[in-house]
Amino acid sequence: MVLFLKTAEFYHYNEAVYFQDQLSYIKPDLIILSLGTNDSFHGNFDSINFRNQVMCMISNLRLFNPEVEILIMTPPDSFKKRKYKNTDLLLVVDILTDICTLENIAYWNLFDIMGGSGSVAKWQLKKLAQRDKVHYTLSGYELQATMFYDALMDGLFKFENRYK
Repeated sequence: MVLFLKTAEFYHYNEAVYFQDQLSYIKPDLIILSLGTNDSFHGNFDSINFRNQVMCMISNLRLFNPEVEILIMTPPDSFKKRKYKNTDLLLVVDILTDICTLENIAYWNLFDIMGGSGSVAKWQLKKLAQRDKVHYTLSGYELQATMFYDALMDGLFKFENRYK
């Protein structure tokens, strides 16, 4: 079973009283974390607190689900107030990829794959992102899902055939 956690912020899951306990009953094989966009929208992004929240969540996931695999998807590019590049996303992506490296967690860097900082404006021109430059159109979400699925299946194929 795959559990896909999206929307909200890392601390929301950390503070949810029953989340970890209920998650242990599901017994997922894989948990995909697709968080970070909302964390980056605070006026004064606190990178130390963000890192601590991510580490807390990973520690709890492993404590309550010791056999689970974790995959982190970095947030996509977005703008603040429709016109300002969300420069805090660069910090979020760096922190997430650093933690993944340190904790031996797989990750998929959607931010880089979609084109990096400012790329959401190009996606909007192609009708893949909405005017707010935060959310995506149906076509944009479908493209992201297809790219992720292809990458996940490619990784699975390579993993299964690593000793053949």
